[in-house]
Amino acid sequence: MQALVQSCLSGRMNRVNYVAVTVVALYLLPLLLGALFLGLGLPIYMGFGSGGKSLISLMGFWYLQIPIFAWATLLRVQDLGWPRWAAALLWLPLVNFVIWFWPGQAGSNRWGEQPASAGWPGRVICFGAPLWVMLSYGVVLLVLVRIH
Repeated sequence: MQALVQSCLSGRMNRVNYVAVTVVALYLLPLLLGALFLGLGLPIYMGFGSGGKSLISLMGFWYLQIPIFAWATLLRVQDLGWPRWAAALLWLPLVNFVIWFWPGQAGSNRWGEQPASAGWPGRVICFGAPLWVMLSYGVVLLVLVRIH
């Protein structure tokens, strides 16, 4: 088990892949899973005033989002060559946004070799982030309108 954890926490993540993972984990994942659950007719508790009782809560998606985001932030901090504890500071609002643009260290550092350039899927998600976020909200809106 320790070897698995070590392998997941070693290495680095470049800017493009980090933005892509962040967009998927924080925006697309909860919206699309919520739309899927609603589309399947599974009741979802959406917060105060929603009127419904359900075992499935949109807040429950945090159990998926937080570990993915924490893992990606740690790898991104390692790409910058910063100490691992710096990842904890990046939970502050807007502070994390800085590492979307801050270039990683060229060459190898104590966390590993320089990551390879992002492939086309990462680039499409990263550079299309505004579009993907708007489309995902549109999907949720369509599902909610269709259900209610």
